Order: sequence, then structure tokens, then C-alpha cells
Amino acid sequence: MFSIGEMTRQVQANRNDFPSLPGVGFVVVALSLLVFLGGAGPARAADGFGNLVHRLSPAVVNITIRQKQSLPEKFRNLPEDSPLREFFDDEEGEGRAMTSALGSGFVIDPSGVIVTNNHVIDGADEISVVFADGETLDATLLGHDENTDLAVLKVDSSHPLPSVHFGNSDDLRVGDWVVAIGNPFGLGGSVTSGIVSALHRAIYTRGYTDFIQTDAAINKGNSGGPLFDMQGHVIGINTAIISPSGDTVGIGFALPSSTAKAVVDDLIHFGEVHRGWLGVRVLPLTRDLAHALQAPPDAGVAIANVMVHGPAQEGGLRVGDVVTSYDGMPVGEVRDLLRRIAETRARKRVEVEILRQGKPVALWLTVGELQRDEAGKGETDGAEPEKKTKLKPVAPDEMLGLDLVSLTPEVRSAHHVPLQVNGVVVAAVANGGAADGKGIRAGDVIVEVNREAVDEPDDVRRAVREARRRGDGGKVLLRIYSNGRTRFFAIDVSPS
Repeated sequence: MFSIGEMTRQVQANRNDFPSLPGVGFVVVALSLLVFLGGAGPARAADGFGNLVHRLSPAVVNITIRQKQSLPEKFRNLPEDSPLREFFDDEEGEGRAMTSALGSGFVIDPSGVIVTNNHVIDGADEISVVFADGETLDATLLGHDENTDLAVLKVDSSHPLPSVHFGNSDDLRVGDWVVAIGNPFGLGGSVTSGIVSALHRAIYTRGYTDFIQTDAAINKGNSGGPLFDMQGHVIGINTAIISPSGDTVGIGFALPSSTAKAVVDDLIHFGEVHRGWLGVRVLPLTRDLAHALQAPPDAGVAIANVMVHGPAQEGGLRVGDVVTSYDGMPVGEVRDLLRRIAETRARKRVEVEILRQGKPVALWLTVGELQRDEAGKGETDGAEPEKKTKLKPVAPDEMLGLDLVSLTPEVRSAHHVPLQVNGVVVAAVANGGAADGKGIRAGDVIVEVNREAVDEPDDVRRAVREARRRGDGGKVLLRIYSNGRTRFFAIDVSPS
């Protein structure tokens, strides 16, 4: 039996859900099924889903793409009577052939606006939409977003198209019934049902989203299709599965409508997503870090770095603050805060509640807009080069288990330490020492000890001795610069 951790490594969202070119293998994102009941009240499982499906199916579409792919030399310029031309037809004599793939989508506006997954249409040269009545229309791409795996298409129709509407995924509860309609294996209009198995699943390390988990059957070709509640509202977009084989095992994931609505709106109006930005780096609040920052272990998340002249700095946020609430909502995990910041409109003023040295403080910040060249950017313009120069320690620090050297101009140049970074350089980490196994590496720069700046190895030793003298629970808090980022480390230096 697979654990969530083991299975997560097998989460696969294929770029093209049903490729026909041999040798190209993808595992599709399949998602739950849709159901909407006609009549006054919501559908019930005991009543079946017939009325709901009948009402909603016309708005669910099949997405077909065609994509040029390079051909091996031996398959170029095949004879006219070759049976292989069906699979390797070099249509333009350029050593390239068209291959097709299938996915799902749904109409959200009668004028022809359609939502699907970005990976369904990624790299497409041609996009076609097939409706439940068999009508096929060419589609244009209005915009796409890799972070949420969403894309918005537009078709021109001579008549208003059947459409569905987003609901509020925040109202979902674990155990609620859900239905999905999609195009698994090219079988358009297929319906599956299940329940909400879990909420707020984090299945990717990147991005700004969490997911709805469902046991509704998910298969190749369902990607981009809608997940419906019993009122017939779209409360999710089917996006990914966890599976050891690529086939459905009852663990599927849908992007919540609460996240999708704002993204889709931006893609329709701007062709791209405008995300909020504060200019901070944050860390999970571990027990040791919480103790060092004088905060309860479950208080929120810690601020590891504040970008110069960014919205957070201008609003008064500082390194070492613990964010407990953002815009009126409690903060539990790093992804909670990052997602809420990203979903905030630029120029909105938000209240941020923090703990600063154990005392509650309320700040008002004006959210900025995340620019593409700022995404993933640290204190420097890119990643630091690999550190190769061997450092010679001035004196070992027995309490920390670190060999330390001064940050001389030669050391700064050899290790590409930015001019704005000052501190003491780690020359080596002693095996079995207090800092061993904490993630500190040779070449890192200790910037602060217990929130006090340090410039020489003796400054570090004095700060550690003072911490031991005061008690401080046997922990010292190091702020360390490493590879373009700053992080906190809580090190136990209590006497053995």
C-alpha cells in the first residue's frame, strides 16, 4: 500500500492527454464527474444523477489538439502507398508531422468561453472543441497559467452555447457528493461520481494552490473537465491523479473553483494572471524556531527575508516576525500565506497580524503586483555560483560545532557574497557537533545570532555564551545567508 508521500512522487499531469504518436507516453489527469439535477432541490445519490447529468452534459466539451512533432529521418518522405503515412505523414515536407491528443473542458459563457487545463493545450498548433451534439469548432487561446494549470479558450458560434457556472468550493465538506463529466480515452460525455475525500491537499511543491481530493474515477482524457456539486455548480477543475500505474485508483485531484475563478477572470480580460506580491520569504514555524522567536509552535509562519523597498518592508514587516493572520484569515502553513498573497489584488491594503518578540502587532500593508522577473527572485539576481574555494578556519567554535572565518574581501570575492551581506563565514561543520545535520554548509554566512548582527567569529562565540548564560532554553537562533537566500536555524547549545 502506498503512502501519500510515496504516491505524490507519481502525481502526473500529462501535457497531451491521449497522444497518438508512438513512443510518446503521458499519464492523464482525470478528474471527477459532474452531476446536476433539474428541479427545485439538489440531487441526492439515492435518486441517481440522471437529471443532473442531462442538464449539464451539453456544456462539457472534448478538447482536441494537433501538434507538429519532428520525424525520424527514416519516416520522412514516405511513398504514397506506404501504410505508415497514416501515422507519419510529413504534411509540409519539413520533416514534421501532426499528432493529436484529447482532453476535456467546459463552457462558462454562452458566447463561447471555455475552461480547460493548461497541460491539455500546451504546445498545440491547432485546437478544436467538440460539443455533445457533435458540432466541432476551432478554438483560439485567450490565455494560460502554468502555476494553476489553467487555460481559457474562445470559439465563435452562430448560436448561444450551453454553459455552466462556478460555485463556491469553500462550502465543500469532506464526504459531499461530487460528479464529473469528461472525455476519458476519447469517450466523450462519460460520467463518474464519488465523494470529496479530502480538502486542501498540497500535491505540488510549486505553485499557489491546494486541491480537492475525490474518489470519483479519473482516467486519461478527463483533464480540464468540471467537477460538480449536487447543485450543478462547478466546484473544481479535474487536474491530476496519484497512481502507481497511471490508471485510476480512486485518488484524484481538482483545482478548487475558489482559486480558479480569479485566474480565469484575469485570463479572459488580460491574457495573463495578475498576482499579489509582498516581497518576503517565509519559513515553516518549527518547534525550535518558534521557541527562538518567542511564539507558540502553531502560531503561523516566520519571515525569513524582507526584500528591500518591497511592500512588506514599506509596511513595517521585519525578519523574524511571525505572521499569524493575513487579511482577516488565520495563517497555518507557508502555502496558506503564499496562496492568499497571490490571490490578493495589487494595491489592496490588507491587515497583517504578527508576533514580534512574543508581542502581538497589527500592520497595514499595500499589496504590490508580482512581476515575472521577480518570481522566484531572492536577494540577488539569480542563484549563487557553486562555491569551490576551500576555507581556512581562524578558530573553531566548540559550542556550535562550526569552524568560522571572517568575511574578508578575498573570501567575499571567492564565494560571490553580495556586498550588502555581512557576517561570519562557515568554513566547516564538525561531525557530531550541535549544527551537524541542520542544513548548514561550508560557505554559508552567519548574518545574525539571536537577532543581533555579527561581523567576526568572536561575535558569534560571545552571543552563544551569552545565550547559554541566560538560559534561553539551550537554543540559539542563527540567521544564515546561503545561495541567494536567508534562512533561520535554531541550534541546541545547552551543556551536555
